Amino acid sequence: MKKMLDRLDDKQQRWLAVGLLAGVILIVGSMLLVPFLGTILEYNETIENLEFRLNRYTGRIVDKEKMQSQVADLRKQLRNAGFFSSQETAAVAIAEMQKKIKQAVQDAGGADDQYPGVAAAGI
Repeated sequence: MKKMLDRLDDKQQRWLAVGLLAGVILIVGSMLLVPFLGTILEYNETIENLEFRLNRYTGRIVDKEKMQSQVADLRKQLRNAGFFSSQETAAVAIAEMQKKIKQAVQDAGGADDQYPGVAAAGI
């Protein structure tokens, strides 16, 4: 190897040294940059995934608020329709239902005493 270097003049030896130095710098630089760039790409992918999830959750929050508004409207409609009793206890609600049934039977032309056991049974 020494004989090969002796054949080269000073200018050629300098160029060879610069070339070898550049090669070493490239190899060491790539060894340091490749993991760093890989980490950056991984972080970018994670950021994109998190942005997608954030957008999806934001959409669900908007949908939730819309659904809550619709549920509140439906509950209001049900309360106004009179399908459910507004009484606080079951006993009072049953008594109210008995009165409504009795009134419905009377309105249909039925007599109060036609089914005497119905009122006593709490139906």
